[in-house]
Amino acid sequence: MSFKAPPDTDLGIPLSSMDAVAIDSETTGLNTNSDRVIELAGVQVSGGWMNLEKTRSVLINPDIHIPENSTRIHGISDSTVANATGFEAGVKEFVSWIGPRFILGYSLGFDLSILEAEHKRHGMVWSEPRVLDVEELVQVLAPDLPNLALETVQSWLDIPAQKERHRALPDAIATAEIFIKLIPMLKTHGVATYAEADRMCKNVRRRKGGIDRSEGTISSEISNVDTYPYKVRVSDIMTTPVIVDSHITLQTALDTLIKDKIGSVIVRLEGEKQFGILTESDILRAIHAHGSGVLSAPVANHSKKLQSIIHPKEYLYRAMVSMGTTHFRRLAVANNEGEIVGIVSSRDIYGNYSADAIGLGKDILEAQSTNDLGRIWSGLTSVSRSLINSGVDARTITAIISRELRGLTQKACQMAEQMVLTDNGCDDLADYVMVVLGSGGRGESMLAMDQDNAIIFDEADPEGKKDSLLQSIGTHTSEILNEVGVRFCDGGVMASNSKWRKDFSSWEKEISRWMSETQPDDLLNSDIFFDGFPVHGDFQLAHRLRGKAMARARNNRPYLSLLKKRAIDYKIPMGFFGKWKLENGRIDLKKGGIMPIFSTARVLSLQHGIFARSTADRLLKFRALNLVPDKLVDDLLEAHGLLLALILQQQLDDLEMGISPTNNVAVTRLDGLDQHKLRWALDKLDTLPNLLGVPVL
Repeated sequence: MSFKAPPDTDLGIPLSSMDAVAIDSETTGLNTNSDRVIELAGVQVSGGWMNLEKTRSVLINPDIHIPENSTRIHGISDSTVANATGFEAGVKEFVSWIGPRFILGYSLGFDLSILEAEHKRHGMVWSEPRVLDVEELVQVLAPDLPNLALETVQSWLDIPAQKERHRALPDAIATAEIFIKLIPMLKTHGVATYAEADRMCKNVRRRKGGIDRSEGTISSEISNVDTYPYKVRVSDIMTTPVIVDSHITLQTALDTLIKDKIGSVIVRLEGEKQFGILTESDILRAIHAHGSGVLSAPVANHSKKLQSIIHPKEYLYRAMVSMGTTHFRRLAVANNEGEIVGIVSSRDIYGNYSADAIGLGKDILEAQSTNDLGRIWSGLTSVSRSLINSGVDARTITAIISRELRGLTQKACQMAEQMVLTDNGCDDLADYVMVVLGSGGRGESMLAMDQDNAIIFDEADPEGKKDSLLQSIGTHTSEILNEVGVRFCDGGVMASNSKWRKDFSSWEKEISRWMSETQPDDLLNSDIFFDGFPVHGDFQLAHRLRGKAMARARNNRPYLSLLKKRAIDYKIPMGFFGKWKLENGRIDLKKGGIMPIFSTARVLSLQHGIFARSTADRLLKFRALNLVPDKLVDDLLEAHGLLLALILQQQLDDLEMGISPTNNVAVTRLDGLDQHKLRWALDKLDTLPNLLGVPVL
């Protein structure tokens, strides 16, 4: 029995969220051909913590004499293992306990070599696990240490030495402690995921002239993801709801259900935009409990207040998540204004499709810790890879990534809020909303993302009491997101920063200042603000502020003029004769590709009062105004999709190779057709001044 690979096909899981086991072995000697394993031990590491309650130590009878010089090192003698199990049974027990986890070790090469030799010696299949050699990580982080002995590294990291050295379990515990201490240090070196750390280890081996170890086979269990729930939106399958007043009788409601052949009606309750739902089952239960006379009672007495509402632009998999976690058979569909515009039933959703797609969003909803949230990325990148391989439009994929980024931010904010309320012994906060800005708000996030978020709260806070609590929420939220793989924003665009955490009136003044002073930073800040999407709290605060800001922008011609000039201030990464302008073998397709397009779409939306957020929606609504030829907009839309697809594919390739994803594409590695498409897409940027009505100098 050999090691099992981790179940996720993607290796981009944050180090702080890995489920791993630190292992060590003791042997009869150092010759893999003739010596034998006599002890295997490990300790589980999960969520950046070592669990000393989950350890395992297995003694193994090698069926050969243990030399005295080896016994002097580890204390294991022939008598120690006389009644122990043999290798085959011992390793099966140990590997079964490990399960499908990553393996950590210190100077792991020998351990793996002798384990492989023992497998072959006993006629067992050998499959190498997914491993990280902690010693190789130390070599990069502390190249000036006098040596790499465990004791030296423990001293460097202020880790107390284990009392019983040179036995497998104490050495495994020491390895786990070192690894945990290295995680924040690795982050400062741009290494946050398993794949990035694995790449670092490979580079160490190559510099030393070593040979890369073979790796466990990646499972294909998510390679055939059913793409339908990720392509279809709720608005595509919802039906028009029948809405009735709360005072009508159950008999009238029943007549409506029968006449319209439907299973439920939406009940308009007392109060602004308050709704309930009444189903045929509710009516039958009422008759069973009270007799047929109950049919004269008003529906308000027997309807249930709507507990689960979904937006029409959500993808089908998100509706599946809601039904799977709440166990409701029907979901009401409401727009931004809180108006019920549709209804979907479990029959609509699950008629022809399985519930496999609910994993992504369900994991976020059920997450209880940063460790749980950190696992989301493996599923997200795997789904993204499957969708792009299936030919799904890159904009659909980025919309899904953005939806889960917003879900992560929402969950992180909820966790942070609970921490702050508990720590401060209070149960009330100012009305506030957490908003995701930039590409996450537009629905165009890819896999190289950082945080862009802000907090808006309801009223002035001269004493700073409200802001103090909200600052803590913003700080905890940012720390949680950074821990799970959504990195801190280099520009400080985070709610933990007071610049991005203000009361409503202060935000109005700040936006007014952005539009009047129009310094480069002001233009950048206003840009990402207009893409903002509320994720937690009082959404109406965000909608009202954005609406006011857009109205102000539409009437501010000097401001719009500066935004237009900024949108077309770009450099295509091609020189004369079509030669690529490479930097480290790549070109930046954000600055010289998608940014001019989404910036242009944003300016057009402000100029024409288009409230859409995504680049495609903004351009489509602009096209509907018939101000320019349709082909001009259609070509730009196609170019936008092509550029996003090329960046996304490169990011997926980089993640698999342990390279931190960026917006830079190795263009010379593209085949001839993709290079031709890229040149065509970049040529379309020349049409941006025409769309904006800006003369080309």
